[in-house]
Amino acid sequence: MNMKKNETTHKFMRGNRKSAWIAYTAQSKQLKLATALVIFFTSTGLLFAADEAERKPKIVIYNFQMLKPEPEETERRKKQKDYGYYSIILPETISKKLGESERFLINRGKKYLLNNEPDPIDIIRENYSKELTSAAKPTSSDYVITGQFEVKNDILNVRIFIYNVMLNELQEVTASEKETGIYLKDTPDSLSDDIEERIKDIIVEQIDKDTKSQLPALSHYMSAGFDAGYIYMSGKYKGIFSNTQYYSPYISFNIARYFDLILKFDHFTTDSYDEFIYSDYYLSVMSGSALLGLKYQVFSNMGIYLTAGGGVSRSELTVDTGEPFTVSTSIKKETDPVAEAGFGLKVNISSFYLRTGILYKRIFTDEDPMDLRIIYGGAGIHF
Repeated sequence: MNMKKNETTHKFMRGNRKSAWIAYTAQSKQLKLATALVIFFTSTGLLFAADEAERKPKIVIYNFQMLKPEPEETERRKKQKDYGYYSIILPETISKKLGESERFLINRGKKYLLNNEPDPIDIIRENYSKELTSAAKPTSSDYVITGQFEVKNDILNVRIFIYNVMLNELQEVTASEKETGIYLKDTPDSLSDDIEERIKDIIVEQIDKDTKSQLPALSHYMSAGFDAGYIYMSGKYKGIFSNTQYYSPYISFNIARYFDLILKFDHFTTDSYDEFIYSDYYLSVMSGSALLGLKYQVFSNMGIYLTAGGGVSRSELTVDTGEPFTVSTSIKKETDPVAEAGFGLKVNISSFYLRTGILYKRIFTDEDPMDLRIIYGGAGIHF
């Protein structure tokens, strides 16, 4: 009788102790999460709100390529001057005129991006999008401008291509004017003014569209964010540990058009699943990982992504046997490799973004691997 009474009392004490621990850890987790979110979004919001208001679109302008003249034009020009100087004069003039506007930041690139063939814009888009994207990176530009020209029957014909890096869109502007034999930069003709206005129309239209959009897109080169979610235990550990909350800050680097490099840290704590298990188990896990992300922009403001990679975890397991045993607590620490893969959806809201996704994570412990299925949501900011 006394043994049953002692067993009942022991279970009751263990249940109370466990309930108190669960309540304390839940409150502690909520406090930590609320504090982290307030600090993160207050500081980054203040820092980047002013920066976003002052941010001007960056344009880099490269040399123009002279088209290969037709045979009859070549024969006619044998004793005439070479018009190659327009390769420099045209972009320099456009740079100067656009630079006088207060809406843009202008950079000049000195190399040639196109060939000397009069290809249709669809062919140029297909063949040169990758090169145009790369040409924007040294100056972190939002737009790339380059072009082609020819002088035919004493008429200067110009093709100007405007490439939107974020949207991967290429547009063409054409203009013509009689070639007077005088450098364009010294000629108060209408050609350069016409080109300038048409370029402005295209770029300003896109800027205004993004500004009015509820979810404007933003070209970014690095981002930082914070995810929170819920972990579902799988396999052997499903019957031992409780499902629990998941937290993960990260930094993402835009390394290519379709790829990101992600450095992340995550943490979770859990305890034994059944309050009447003979001993209490408390598990705390911290992990650091490097991931490769594959991304695709479905719309200008929304994209999907896949991530995969691995890293290292540090776990601490506390076993509390409780009364009537003499040794009440033991601690086991381990360092194990981890691997993970995930899928998610991301929506841009100006310089901020929201995302949600699912994640599978495996910790390769000394015994059986620990499998975790995670559902999460989060927010971040573009730099």
